[in-house]
Amino acid sequence: MAKASKGSVSVQSFQNRLRLYWRFNGDRYYFTLGYPDTAEHRKIAKLKAAQIERDILLERFDPTTEKYRSGVQAATVSSLREIWEKFVDYKRPQVSPSTLRSQYRPQTNYVQRAPTDNPMEASVV
Repeated sequence: MAKASKGSVSVQSFQNRLRLYWRFNGDRYYFTLGYPDTAEHRKIAKLKAAQIERDILLERFDPTTEKYRSGVQAATVSSLREIWEKFVDYKRPQVSPSTLRSQYRPQTNYVQRAPTDNPMEASVV
């Protein structure tokens, strides 16, 4: 991997998830976006990287990185099914198709037949 120029933010894939990396005033920054490494998510990552680069150039960089976290994986999960689907989507590249069929499909069926789909109404049995 080539060394990035001073003030530039690079988009990296780490464990099949996107993260941003840059240096500023001698400090290293890693900013995990939480998105899987897809073409669509890379576009989002590049926009976030451009925002950070712009702030560095304009001398308004936030070293806490809180400013750049807004909108990153900020969507709330509204249902148990959605939580499970996101988990399965996350695991899909990491497990074999037979594992998806034999272990994840039965769990998917349980989630779909649950008495409630609202996480706030779910109870631990």
